[in-house]
Amino acid sequence: MKRFLNGAILLVLTLAFVSPSFAGDKAAKKPAGEKAAKGEKKPGRTVDHAAMLTERTLKSLSKVELTAQQKEEIGKLAATYAPKLAAARTAANYSKEQAAAMKAAREKATADGLKGKEAQAAVAAAVALSPEQKTAHEQSQSIQKELMTAVHAVLTEEQRAALGKGKGAKREKKADKNS
Repeated sequence: MKRFLNGAILLVLTLAFVSPSFAGDKAAKKPAGEKAAKGEKKPGRTVDHAAMLTERTLKSLSKVELTAQQKEEIGKLAATYAPKLAAARTAANYSKEQAAAMKAAREKATADGLKGKEAQAAVAAAVALSPEQKTAHEQSQSIQKELMTAVHAVLTEEQRAALGKGKGAKREKKADKNS
């Protein structure tokens, strides 16, 4: 019995000293139902738009072998255009339903083999956007187009031809057809 009481007292004392340290952690956290105010960043969720844009751009150029200098230059371009692109996408303020519908339409268009303006038209037809959202969406697309034009300027003619994109490859195909 004495052994049992010693164990119980030891347990109570341990809990008495340990529980206040856990209580301090809970006081620092926000209650579960409380959301972050608009414009306030969620804890632990920092996004490096430039790194994401660089990664996505390099992935789209995976068909060609890029030099370290070209990768560095593309990273600089992405760092320049990322804030503009993020601001335009934030201004569009898509709802979760709109974003999901756009993603599904984009995937369907890709699966159907649509590209370029045809794919954009399919996505636009799938989602009803307000005039402000349409303007912001078009601005986002124009910034993306500017970025890709700048990226293509970094590439060599051979790399552009290997991609099968860009004015260089199209001009070569037209010249071959006309000959």
